[in-house]
Amino acid sequence: MVKSVLFVCTGNICRSPIAEGLFRRLIGNRRDIEVLSAGVHAVRGQPPSLYAVQVCAEEGTDISDLRSQPLTAALVDRATHIFA
Repeated sequence: MVKSVLFVCTGNICRSPIAEGLFRRLIGNRRDIEVLSAGVHAVRGQPPSLYAVQVCAEEGTDISDLRSQPLTAALVDRATHIFA
């Protein structure tokens, strides 16, 4: 069974993308864990803040290709673990 880890913040452009990127790096290429992030007031398709990209880059993680998405009931239902 695939586990689904969901990180949630307000806009999905700073805290949750940082968490998503660093957690992806932590778990490596594991195929049994899906990692997602979303925001309770997110506008779909926004890139992470420059600060978030810089913080992750300093840790060797590139999150520049992530895009924001609003939190939905479907994401919550799909998640086996939610961090907010």
